[in-house]
Amino acid sequence: MSEYPASIGECGLHCFGSISASISHELKNALAVINENAGLLEDLSLMAEKGMPLDPARLKNLAIGIGKQIQRADGIIRNMNRFAHSADESIKCIDTGDTLALTIALSSRLAAMKSVTLNFIPPQPPIRITTRVFYFQNLIWLCLKEIIERPGVEKEIALFLQPRPEGAAVVFSPVDAPITNGSTLDLLGYMQATQTADREHRELRITLPSDVTAC
Repeated sequence: MSEYPASIGECGLHCFGSISASISHELKNALAVINENAGLLEDLSLMAEKGMPLDPARLKNLAIGIGKQIQRADGIIRNMNRFAHSADESIKCIDTGDTLALTIALSSRLAAMKSVTLNFIPPQPPIRITTRVFYFQNLIWLCLKEIIERPGVEKEIALFLQPRPEGAAVVFSPVDAPITNGSTLDLLGYMQATQTADREHRELRITLPSDVTAC
């Protein structure tokens, strides 16, 4: 096993805090829309009390809008719950596609703030590895953060998975340069992962072992 650098704990807390803040922001947005629609319903009720006819189509649209925001908030909370529990699961056999999809969903606001769209292509069949779940998510988030914040970043970044003889690779494209952040490099080492920058095909490949406990 690799030695645990102090920077890993620090960047793990930063990742957890940043994602938690993003989740709370998204929940506040959903609640704000629900509150606005509730206010409109209250206005319509007052108007009805004064004898003005209610428009059934408008009431239906308000109900649909509230329902959509409730579903949105429920999805955000389910993702938050899964992410929070990942910190409790030290080492686990995971479906990398499922875990990567969750990490991308949690990173979507980070990307949107830079006007970047993240496109994920799930693997068929699923690719499984035994790894440190939270730090797998942390590593992908850190890589995305550095890529998204680079000058001249592409407005669409595709992510996909490849089976490798040594495990599984997460591929980011189009990306022209390797990851350089020191904390991310420390985490790569701790995860027994490697990175390869293919400038010809504009791909960054992060390769993880099939079983981190065997390293």
